[in-house]
Amino acid sequence: MSFSGINYIAVIIAAIAGFGVGALWYSVLFVKPWMDAMGMNAADMNARRASGDTPAMAPLLGGSIVGNLVMAFILAALLRSLGVASIASSVGTAFLVWLGFVVTVMGVNNSFGGRKPMLTVIDGGHWLVVLLVMGAIIGAFG
Repeated sequence: MSFSGINYIAVIIAAIAGFGVGALWYSVLFVKPWMDAMGMNAADMNARRASGDTPAMAPLLGGSIVGNLVMAFILAALLRSLGVASIASSVGTAFLVWLGFVVTVMGVNNSFGGRKPMLTVIDGGHWLVVLLVMGAIIGAFG
């Protein structure tokens, strides 16, 4: 895999966009269905936060930014190594990465964890959109 020639501006923009997708996905679009799939409601979430059972938001958000940066960087390196240079090819490759690695792992983990299938649908959909957006941005920068 080649790490040379990666457009770091594209990686940073893709990571920020991926983070934005997550913010929109879990705070506006799917907050209630996600909580249902997790088996909780807003009162449960507030009680967990108040009791200290969940980490503070700053480390969670920081970890999310770092995760998105790593994902965008590795996707850019993969696209570069494969010689993928167009938006369409980058998006297609990002879809295959999601299908082959992301949603499969999530599905297996959630199945063995006894979680509701809807959790895989919601979280898997999130990562699909993130990867497609990242692929489009990285592809647009060539």
